[in-house]
Amino acid sequence: MSKKLKQKEFDNVVRSLECSDCELHTEIVIQDHKAHCPINGRTDVWTITIEYYSAKNKVIELVSFESWLNELRQRSLTQEETVSIIYDTLIECLDTSSLKVQCLASSGSGMTTTVSKGYNE
Repeated sequence: MSKKLKQKEFDNVVRSLECSDCELHTEIVIQDHKAHCPINGRTDVWTITIEYYSAKNKVIELVSFESWLNELRQRSLTQEETVSIIYDTLIECLDTSSLKVQCLASSGSGMTTTVSKGYNE
């Protein structure tokens, strides 16, 4: 069931920018990320949080990341697959080991699920 999508399988590419301070901590929060569930066909709504420490003076270029993320939304992926794909893509883009991707899903019944990859997995 797991999908191993690579950056080259997307039309859009996540780019990094050079920054002068390599000690930066960055947190990106994507609220209301909508995804098509491959299991039940319904639309899932998640909050995705990405945290990383800049390494080799690289930060995520947000315009390219947003375009790539919009393309990711068009695919039928589970919460776990989405976290893995974002993590793998950003690890390659940033060339850092200090990255964490977390996805929080809430159901109408009050149950929440959190999937994360990175830091202390």
